[in-house]
Amino acid sequence: MKPFKRLGFDLSYLALLTKRGVKPLSRWEAGVTARKIRALRYLGLKTEVVERRLLNGGTTDELIFSNSSNYLDFYKNRYDKRPIKKDYETIITEGFLFGYPSCCTHNFAENGYTKNRYGGNGQEILFHWVCPECRITPSLLPYYEKVHKECKGIFTEQAISNRGLLRTLVPAAALSLLVSVVPTHVRGEDPHWLPLGAGDPDNDYLTYPEEVLLGTHLNYFPLDSLAGPAKALEFKAIIDSLPIVSLFTAPDSTCYIIEHPAYGMETCQVCGAVMNMGFVEVINPMRGLSIQIPYMGLHFLENGSFSFDGTYNSGRIDVGLLKEVLAHYDTTHYSIVTPNDEDVDGLNDGYEDDFGTQPNNPDTDGDQLVDGAEVAEELIKAISQLPVVVWPEEPPNDSIYIEYWEEDGMETCDICGILMNMGDVRIVNPLEAKEISFPIIGLHYLAHGRFAYGGSRNSGEVDALQLAQILGKQTIVSMLEQLFDKEDFGLRSYPTPFNSTTVISYSLTQPGYVTLTVYNLLGQRVKSLVDEFKPLGEYKILWDGRDDQGREVSSGVYIYQLRIGPGGEHSVPGGGEGRSFIRSGKLMLIR
Repeated sequence: MKPFKRLGFDLSYLALLTKRGVKPLSRWEAGVTARKIRALRYLGLKTEVVERRLLNGGTTDELIFSNSSNYLDFYKNRYDKRPIKKDYETIITEGFLFGYPSCCTHNFAENGYTKNRYGGNGQEILFHWVCPECRITPSLLPYYEKVHKECKGIFTEQAISNRGLLRTLVPAAALSLLVSVVPTHVRGEDPHWLPLGAGDPDNDYLTYPEEVLLGTHLNYFPLDSLAGPAKALEFKAIIDSLPIVSLFTAPDSTCYIIEHPAYGMETCQVCGAVMNMGFVEVINPMRGLSIQIPYMGLHFLENGSFSFDGTYNSGRIDVGLLKEVLAHYDTTHYSIVTPNDEDVDGLNDGYEDDFGTQPNNPDTDGDQLVDGAEVAEELIKAISQLPVVVWPEEPPNDSIYIEYWEEDGMETCDICGILMNMGDVRIVNPLEAKEISFPIIGLHYLAHGRFAYGGSRNSGEVDALQLAQILGKQTIVSMLEQLFDKEDFGLRSYPTPFNSTTVISYSLTQPGYVTLTVYNLLGQRVKSLVDEFKPLGEYKILWDGRDDQGREVSSGVYIYQLRIGPGGEHSVPGGGEGRSFIRSGKLMLIR
């Protein structure tokens, strides 16, 4: 009880939220004392004091604390001895660091305090002002309420002993900076968690390749074997934070959702919930990627399952593709420092030329995802497909393989607090007589876009070039042609404005299924111009200003959208399999 008495209720509440992983970083400004610092450290939190400048010329101290020193270092490097500001950039950055929902942070930066439905009903225990239509806070609020109730119990002497409390303060896995929480389910409690059978040997509702892609292989969640439900809830929280737009209002610098409802309903085979049998499309315009998820899939996702089972739609969401589409929202581990990295993109400057990236430009291809993360993404995908050799199995002599040398012990990720086996991983290319070994926690960081890694036992950097060469990418060219290709498919139209006909042209550098569709400003389809598989080549399509029924359309602005992917526009992949590349343009018809 003594450390909490020293802190007082408000600071104790903030400390418990931080210790529990609900907030990755917290700040205290109402008096910084050595007693408070000692009390926070007694609870196992790392602390720093940051000096800030006031508008009157004076200074003030801020006490920041976290489970991870990386957050402290980032904040101190950015704000120490600098003026206190409340501009747009600062609000967004602080919201990111303090774990507030991104929708609430952006709304506050743009509109300040706006009316919401949480007045007197939860807002008083939160540290962010909830935006009017927030879909993240409802899932976040129970964790605040739980910690707030625990803190009240401590100060009314109804709590457990100090020794018992400290025993429960185990570092929790902060799933993301958007929603840094851990689900409270226990394994098997929710029937929506559909088993994967032999494809899931550790019964955590993820296949082995999915675990490698997500960085959860050989990890230990606070509640055993919950990697699948935890990641499903994390992705659902991110999806819920995305704007739902029409084709006409679609942004070009952030992920968004376009809804495709159908004329029909279906029933969840588990709980009987009735859902529209259509789907939503999650689009990342920066990368030209998208994934289609049935509404039934979203229903199962919010219940912690990537697999779904409805009377019309059933299958499994493509976890790897979903991760790529939402890659911009997984930047937690970027705060770890990569040595010799001038542009802070996660790639050692000595390797930038080898990978065809620019050492003074963190985003060579301009898709708002740093180069190191994209290279790591390609390599972890290759690793996820390697066969696993378990001793005393005889390793193959004609293919690349992977071995895990586990140890009797765990270590904690410095960034998110997840517990990993402290052993090593070994990747062998017998054809080239090459191999590489590094700690298992290095795979966790690779899955989150970083070659540098830091844990409670192991820290260092995976050799990116050596790993690429061992994986059979000696020249790196094949990877870079896809990774940093600025191909825009040569999409254009002429003339525009037009009064009778216009020609839309595009080119394909590889075969693919093509849909070229014209929409009106309401997002309604006007004319389907192409809907078929096309070989590589250049194409020109004539549009005569008529709709699918052959009727002339009125003067106005229209949108044409080119989609290149593995399936037609009208087919909905049950699990969102494959990927689509999307480009759009505008037409003006004057009659």
